[in-house]
Amino acid sequence: MQAAPAPGGSTRDSIVAPNSKAALTKRIAQGQVTWPAVLTVLVGRSAFMFVAQGLVAAVYLLRGHPSPWNAAAPWWTVYATLIDAGCLAIMVKYTRIEGIRLRHLIGRTHLRWGRDILLGLACFAAGIVFFGLVAQQVSKLVLGTSTPDLYPGLLGARVLPWWGVAYSLLFWIVWSPTEEMTY
Repeated sequence: MQAAPAPGGSTRDSIVAPNSKAALTKRIAQGQVTWPAVLTVLVGRSAFMFVAQGLVAAVYLLRGHPSPWNAAAPWWTVYATLIDAGCLAIMVKYTRIEGIRLRHLIGRTHLRWGRDILLGLACFAAGIVFFGLVAQQVSKLVLGTSTPDLYPGLLGARVLPWWGVAYSLLFWIVWSPTEEMTY
């Protein structure tokens, strides 16, 4: 799809991206995008989360663990790949129906190396300060202790073997783009 160049602009700037509002509106009008498809993708992600944790819990159940669901929780960064595989399969199906490709769900990224990296580091530092200091005080106020007994799936409250930790450091490479395309 290509539109006429904007006054004073180039043809390259006026190409309608497959994920633009205009292109999406056109696909909706043509019936290529439907609410059941959108809801399937959104609800599917949650369903895949339950199924993936359920598979890991089933392994713990077969091994005789007294609380298999809770035992499976710390492994979420490992079984997240199953969640992503399911979501990507659903999205591939529906993007084909729409006449676009999976890569079209992510728009262009204009990274400004200096500014974006500095801004990212500043936000990270602010987050560490906020969650490191304020969260302890809020926890003490709400829960009565600054060091609560954390849910086993939270990053700070779990223990995995070395290979699970190593994989957990890499899972976000697939997780992040999949979430970006889903939501």
